[in-house]
Amino acid sequence: MTDPFHDMSPDEVAKIKDRLVYSGETVNEEDLGITIGPGAEPVFVPRSIKMPYDA
Repeated sequence: MTDPFHDMSPDEVAKIKDRLVYSGETVNEEDLGITIGPGAEPVFVPRSIKMPYDA
């Protein structure tokens, strides 16, 4: 996964930030469709690693 903000200048990131609107609405787990917090199931992300060949 690449960071979409990696190649952006601080001014470009600030422009995105300035477009955000605070609504004051409360969002809960059901709205997001996920479980959050210490009791949440762990999320496993596949990662590719290179290891030396042991002959």
